[in-house]
Amino acid sequence: MIPILFFCLGASLGSFMGVIWDRFPENSIIWPPSHCDNCKHSLKAQQLIPIFSVLMTGFKCAFCKQQVSPVYSLIELVMGLIFWCAQQHLFLSWIDVYMISISILLSLYDMKTQSYPFIIW
Repeated sequence: MIPILFFCLGASLGSFMGVIWDRFPENSIIWPPSHCDNCKHSLKAQQLIPIFSVLMTGFKCAFCKQQVSPVYSLIELVMGLIFWCAQQHLFLSWIDVYMISISILLSLYDMKTQSYPFIIW
């Protein structure tokens, strides 16, 4: 049961990393709440469950049926696996998890804008 909780924690933090990557520094990461980029409809609680909610809707918005990028789910899955590996003591310490998380976030920024926000440094 504990490994599943650590996987869920990692996936949730991965979801938050996706929000940071998508919105920061141009927009607030707090407001507006999570919404579809296409139709701007606010997502309900059951649509905010990392990985599973996107699988249930088939990688589409529940309202406008527009395709949702699988990158967000990939970030959530990778972060969930990283936390699971660290909890199981499978070749990762918690310092490694921290460094990998920051590296993933900076890599995403680099892919998106070819620059890094200095506040993350």
